Amino acid sequence: MYSKKFAYCFGIHLAHLILSHTDNLNQTLQGTQMTANDAHANAKKCIETLERIRDDKNVKDFDLFWEKVTKFATKHKIDAPVLPRKRNPPLKAMWGKAPAEHPKSPEDDYRQKYNDVIDNIKSCLQDRFDQPDFEMYACLEQLLLNAINEKPFQEEFDKVTQFYKGDFDNEILKVQLRTLPVVLEATETIANFYDIRKEMKKLKYSRKALISEVVKLVKLIIVMPATNAVSERSFSAMRRLFTYLRSNMGMSRLNNTMVLPVHKERLDKLSLIDVANDFVSGIDHRETVFGKFETTDLRSNTRKRAVKSVGTQVNL
Repeated sequence: MYSKKFAYCFGIHLAHLILSHTDNLNQTLQGTQMTANDAHANAKKCIETLERIRDDKNVKDFDLFWEKVTKFATKHKIDAPVLPRKRNPPLKAMWGKAPAEHPKSPEDDYRQKYNDVIDNIKSCLQDRFDQPDFEMYACLEQLLLNAINEKPFQEEFDKVTQFYKGDFDNEILKVQLRTLPVVLEATETIANFYDIRKEMKKLKYSRKALISEVVKLVKLIIVMPATNAVSERSFSAMRRLFTYLRSNMGMSRLNNTMVLPVHKERLDKLSLIDVANDFVSGIDHRETVFGKFETTDLRSNTRKRAVKSVGTQVNL
């Protein structure tokens, strides 16, 4: 059985060690308000953490990990680690006349495998977040943040204008970026792009016309979301709602129903009284049946449920 092999036991413990860090990063990146700069910074922190647990001269993480795995293997009567059969590399991969190196002990063999797995995970994360397109997306956000916080933005401005040639009027965009802090008049500190988007929504049409090139820049960022959490969440919601037993649902009702679990943070802010009154006012005869809902109705129903639940507990 594979479960009695030391290699299997070592692999399971190593997967748990690495995936605990990468899964934490995955959950963080799924936030609906995650920006490109924040995602890149979090990925760097995860890579730095993996570098710390890698076996180096001054790090003893592998020694502690090896001790933990060997104790687990001894406790559950798993086979002891053994060295693999020595195999020489192919001739085309050999350089010079030096003999091939082989691990001297099982611990050295698994130490090399431990480092190789961590290096592969680090390489995958770096390839994912060090792409030119992702860097340009982060540069767009940083350009707006520096402009609104009245920091130098010439470097980001040159990168954006060179990449989006002809899409912006460079001179007007630079003037409007310097005007942006005065136009928004933000009373709170703006830390990310979502704060800028929230302040931009408050502006009237005349104010938006004053910074038309900046508005175009904001729209460009919005149509390229830094995270696919909302789209992934919508597919998961559709799988739960549109089932084989509920397959005749119309498109309009399906879309309206999917909005509830996908945008739960906005759903929680809705008033039940307003929703109920809107439902009653939709058709004339509903008002004669249900009447008009008030805040006291919600409180009385909640109190009745509480009393009923307490009475049930007492009876039990």
